[in-house]
Amino acid sequence: MGRNKLKPDYDPIKVQEELIEICRRLCVGDNKGDGKDTEEHYNMSLRNVADEMGISVSKVMKLLITGGYYSSEKYEEIIGLYDAGNSVAEIQEILGVSRATVQSYLPYKKGIYNASEVSLNAERIRVYRERQVCVDRLQASLDEEALWDAVVAFQGYPFRTMRGLPFSYVL
Repeated sequence: MGRNKLKPDYDPIKVQEELIEICRRLCVGDNKGDGKDTEEHYNMSLRNVADEMGISVSKVMKLLITGGYYSSEKYEEIIGLYDAGNSVAEIQEILGVSRATVQSYLPYKKGIYNASEVSLNAERIRVYRERQVCVDRLQASLDEEALWDAVVAFQGYPFRTMRGLPFSYVL
């Protein structure tokens, strides 16, 4: 895979791996293999992760599929047919679903699509890491400076109220 001319250090596979790890950590945690890695387990978490990362739910799901952290009845059905040598068009016909549905359940093969978002994905990873550092620092010290840094870092973050209503803030 070629390098991005604007960002010579950009590695799309590395960005994809980092996004998979962030989604895994946020959505799955350490539940892989304990029987909780089912579609029902993800329903709320996928939406929350998508909101936090500023990407679609299907992109979060596809990242988790690529990393081997997602399973559902529909996924098993589609991947079973695909592994048996059926084409996307044949799977569409067999299951009566759209091409987009079939594609959403297949792992990425060439890295994350949509190269125009390359720097946006890298920016998302950077913001996520900065927020994690602020949270770790706040948990370790509980001083005013650490609190203020966390407040500043979480501007624009998609919080939810106890009733599930979305909100964010800007300083």
